[in-house]
Amino acid sequence: MSRRSEVLHLSASFIGFLFVVPPVLTILLAPLSGHLSDRTGPRLPASLGVIFLSLSLLVGTLFKTDSPWLLPTIMLALSGVANGLFNTANSVGVINSVPREDRGFASGTLHLMFGIGNVSGIALG
Repeated sequence: MSRRSEVLHLSASFIGFLFVVPPVLTILLAPLSGHLSDRTGPRLPASLGVIFLSLSLLVGTLFKTDSPWLLPTIMLALSGVANGLFNTANSVGVINSVPREDRGFASGTLHLMFGIGNVSGIALG
């Protein structure tokens, strides 16, 4: 049994469900962030993403061993919102900063870096 389940007194399946919250929110908000980036440019959604990530980290500082399960859920939800808003807008900003004829290569390089980061994070983490 994991430390999280021992400390929070929750089942492993319930904790697994809590970890589904961020990717679901990311999936739901990414298209909205893309639409907002098309209308206003990438700065607004990227800035909102940074604000939500900051709020998530702030909520994380409130954790104690006897914190209710809702507190980590709020932190995870805020981080999912942050990822959904920031990642899409950041990609738009990177791709738009490259000349049109090089955007395919830039997009491929950007996603290569995402892949390397994911694999490295798993290997090192």
